[in-house]
Amino acid sequence: MVDPPTMRIPRLVLLALSVTVAGSAHADSGPPTLGEPVQSKQTQPYPALRLTALVFDQPRPIRVWVARVDLSSPAVELVTTKRGTVGEGYETACATTPRFARKTGAVLAINASPFSPKRTTAGAGMDVVGLAACDGDVYSSPHPPFGALIVTRDGDVGIVSPPFDEAMLKSIDDAVGGFHLMIDDRADLTDRVIPLVARRFADVNPRTAVGLSRDGGTLWLIVVDGRQPGVSEGMTLSELTLFGRRLGCWDLLNMDGGGSTTMVSKDPSSDTWSVVNTPVGTGPPGTLRMVANNLGVRIRVNDEK
Repeated sequence: MVDPPTMRIPRLVLLALSVTVAGSAHADSGPPTLGEPVQSKQTQPYPALRLTALVFDQPRPIRVWVARVDLSSPAVELVTTKRGTVGEGYETACATTPRFARKTGAVLAINASPFSPKRTTAGAGMDVVGLAACDGDVYSSPHPPFGALIVTRDGDVGIVSPPFDEAMLKSIDDAVGGFHLMIDDRADLTDRVIPLVARRFADVNPRTAVGLSRDGGTLWLIVVDGRQPGVSEGMTLSELTLFGRRLGCWDLLNMDGGGSTTMVSKDPSSDTWSVVNTPVGTGPPGTLRMVANNLGVRIRVNDEK
């Protein structure tokens, strides 16, 4: 979340947190500017997964990590958080992204949907905002106007926006929701989205996003560190969209960001998981937040090309 209040928030109220007051000005209202990276480091722990770390110094210090996943590989499987046994009004048991990755065997994982409330104890109930599903169990309903990344029962991966018809919902095997689509069929939706969201939401923040190529064969998982002055201060929504277009995203979905933004990877040589970026989960850099759900990439090594 981009730091909503700590009390439990009904879904309509949470949506209202992202709606701007009429007539308010946005720092993210002009054309986006994003320099070229001054550092770039690429690793490929698996044939179907490439991880790139980028450092920008313009328009401010920014650190970005991009995981490029080859969805055409038969070894690749996307995994999501399953429904939890929790109290009424909640859908999942909260966990950190590293815990999710270890539990599911994901070699790469990011945080996913917006949620409420904030939690400090693993296993506590969470209200997932927007579409969420695991293994054919659609346990959280769509929340207009927010989009979602879905995996169908046929194995197709898509980034979709409302309205969601019954046929689509019945076809879903796994899904994680986000906030607004920022790119849809290569169209830049920034000018449409910015007037709908609160200034602090559109301005510089840590970011998590997912992007998809036109043919659906490439998935990009993106995390941007923020709230670390002089090290990595974050991106505006406009800059995130520009960055997604540079990558080649045909569709781009802004996921939950702020203190939730986390990427975890597994080192195949040591068989250990580590946090790739520097989250600001509870405020200080390097701390993790309990989140409602996550998106992971499993790779069956014996099936890789």
